[in-house]
Amino acid sequence: MKTNLSRQISHINRLLRQKNRYPKVRERLLMIKSCYTARSLRTAAKYHQVTHKTVKYWKDRFESEGVKGLSSRPRPGAPGKLDKAAKQRLKAEVLKQVRKEAFSTKQLRNFIINRTHISYTPAHIANLARGWGLSLITPRPLYVFAKPAERAAFLKENQETA
Repeated sequence: MKTNLSRQISHINRLLRQKNRYPKVRERLLMIKSCYTARSLRTAAKYHQVTHKTVKYWKDRFESEGVKGLSSRPRPGAPGKLDKAAKQRLKAEVLKQVRKEAFSTKQLRNFIINRTHISYTPAHIANLARGWGLSLITPRPLYVFAKPAERAAFLKENQETA
């Protein structure tokens, strides 16, 4: 029993050392590790500020499905208003325009409405902007807040592609 437990903990440690883990998956791995080391669901739950049912849910999913079970499953809902290709074209247009001038979220929303005739909520616009690598306050490239050397490298790279 003890060797199996230590094997599980070392397996979780190896998974945690991998760089490409999503924050939610890392959090769930840490929760499961705490569960194994604390030997109590309630102790692990208290440490991670969740209910013991949440810890048990993720522990059971990990034991039955492995690390893939720790990813959130797709939620049901209406399909997106734009297909992938149209979304890529819109992203390219927005990024091209943003290089010329910064948008507020409201201006970005109007730009998208004019181009696609589809209205998104301001919250959805903020999510789109974040997904495209734009800052949330005023959607513009994140290099604006970068260190001078990083900014210069970014500008040089974009001048070469333009």
